[in-house]
Formats: sequence, C-alpha cells, structure tokens
Amino acid sequence: NTDSEQCIFDSIPDDDVIDSNLVNENLDKLCTTCVVSKDIIEVSSVSSTTENISGSNVESYLNTISTIFESYPNDPALIPTSNISDEQFSFINSLGPCQPLQSSLPGKQFPKRMQGERLRSFHDEHYFKKLQYGSLVKRMWMSYSPSVDKVYCIACKLFGTSTAKKNPLAKDGINDWKHISRRILCHETSSDHLQAVLRKSMYNSNQRVDVGLILESSNAYVAENREVVKIIFETIIYLARQNIPFRGHDESLTSLNKGNFLEMLKLLSKHHALLSCHLRKIEDSKNHNRLTFLSNVSQNTMICILGELIHSKILKSVKSAQVFSIMIDTTTDISNLEQFSLVLRFVNDQGMVEERLVALKIATDSTGKG
Repeated sequence: NTDSEQCIFDSIPDDDVIDSNLVNENLDKLCTTCVVSKDIIEVSSVSSTTENISGSNVESYLNTISTIFESYPNDPALIPTSNISDEQFSFINSLGPCQPLQSSLPGKQFPKRMQGERLRSFHDEHYFKKLQYGSLVKRMWMSYSPSVDKVYCIACKLFGTSTAKKNPLAKDGINDWKHISRRILCHETSSDHLQAVLRKSMYNSNQRVDVGLILESSNAYVAENREVVKIIFETIIYLARQNIPFRGHDESLTSLNKGNFLEMLKLLSKHHALLSCHLRKIEDSKNHNRLTFLSNVSQNTMICILGELIHSKILKSVKSAQVFSIMIDTTTDISNLEQFSLVLRFVNDQGMVEERLVALKIATDSTGKG
C-alpha cells in the first residue's frame, strides 16, 4: 500500500525588450541555448529536407547528429512534433527557441553556401527585431537548426493551425539567406503567425498559473504528510521501546480491534486534527493503492530507518571510546534455529562501561570455521 509521487516544474523564460547597446556589448549573454540530458527526448526523425545519406557516410552523419543534439536538444529539425504526449509537448515548448551564437558553433561561424554570386550564411543578428526607437526585442519564435543550417518558426511548428504548419518556416525551414530579412518580415506580420504566437502566449500563461497552483497544493500536501509521519514515528518508537506487538489478527476497517499500532493511532487522532483527517480520508477512499503510511510495509520501513539511526549513534559512541570489546554469543530458539547476538561493550566519555546490542540474527554456520 505504498506509493510515491514526484512533481517536476520547469520555468519558462519571459520575453525581454533589450537595449541595442547592451546587445552589441554583450550578445553572448543574451542569446543563450537551453541544454538538457540527451536521454529526455527521443529523436524519431530528422527533417524531410535533410539530404539523403548513404554508404560510409551514414555513421559519420549519425555521429554528427548525436553531437548536435547533445549541444542543442531544442534543434527544431530534430524535435518531434507529432504523436507525442501532452507532457512531451510541454517539455519541448519549455526548451524555448534554439538560438546559438556564431562563436559557439564548430569553426566559430555559421555554414556558408553559394547563393547568387557570393557565399552567404545566417547571422545571429536576425534573432532580434529593431523597434521604432532603436531598441531591440528578441524574436522568441525564431529557432535556428545547426543540424540542417535552416531557420524555423517554432511558434507555427508547435502552435500553428494546419495551414500555418504547412508554411516553409514551420514545416521544412528556410535557408534563403539572400532574402532572409524580407522573408522574416513577411512571416512575422502574417495572420497565421500572429495567431500561433497568441496561442503560444496563452498556453504559457496557463502553464504558469497551473504550475503555481499545483506547487502551492503540493507544498501543503507535503507539510501535512510530514506532520502525520512524525506522529506515526513517535507511535512506533513507543511500541518498540515497550516491546509491544504492532499487528492485529484483523486490521480491516470493520474490525473492533485492529492491533496496538492502528488502535493507538486511532486514540491519538482524537487529539490531533491532521491525523484524524488522514485516517478519515483512508476510510472514505475507494482507492486501495493510495499512500497511507499505515501498511505493514510502511511500518517495517520506518522500523528499519529507526534501527539505522540507533546503529549510527552506537557506532559514533564506540568510535569516540578509547576502549571497547566485541561479544558474540549463540543460543537455540524455540524453533531450533541457532541465533547469535552481537554486543558492543565500551567505555563512554564519563568513564562508565556501556553495553549495546547491535544485532540478533540466525547463525547459518555454528561451527568454529563459520
């Protein structure tokens, strides 16, 4: 009857309006790329615009793709956008755009290709849009793919309508560097793109609200559980110290006597509101697999934790003692099993002799050799 839950919350960066002088002086700090473990996303396919690779170049190409994915997990040509769960979609969106700087790429420059009569390449200045009064705003929709040397609109790719997703910037990306400025301007002013950006903004806003509510609820839930577990630990310590058995013959909800452990918690719940609420939820719940902290597995786990703490304290005292000895004795129990007891005898800081039982276990071999 034990269960565990874990919540993970990823923050989503806000769009910032950036002064042009600051961009020119410190562009490296403004254009950052999120890097996460390569195991989180499974790359199912590469963009259909990738050139066909065959023969001995296949292994080299795959190694190159793997290296790129390690450095740029949000490469728009590598991330899947179909047949993915809501959690995967949320994670991909939280990565943000891939906007590597020229200085961070192999060769410290963007790849160049012949277009017209000259070699042309992408420039990281396209990550920013210059406003009327000279200030710059980051294009959070623009995502550059180091794997295929193309620019994508991540907003249309993830949040666009069926028509928007057919746009070259969303589907296959573009690398027409000669006319890139004009194509960017035409795209970011189109109705399909503006609608996709609006949907992305609304999605992110809802995500922030949902995450805040979940986090607040989760913190309260954890605080309540800690208080309940504290009472359960104190009950276990009392029963163990008094050598009182824990379990009952019948621990069902209809039983009149569920055993010392559950009956003591029932008694304490009359004077503790959180414990009373916890026990009432268990009785009213139809989910038999919910986390209760009351099962025999939970009891044994807590007893083991307490045992480890006691052992640690005993060993700490023995290590600080200048004189100690080890005593081992064996005896046969009622079931004719040979058991041995391990006792540590030492002198404490006050000069008093102390004995501590450390273990009582079955002896698998009672011979002198064993």
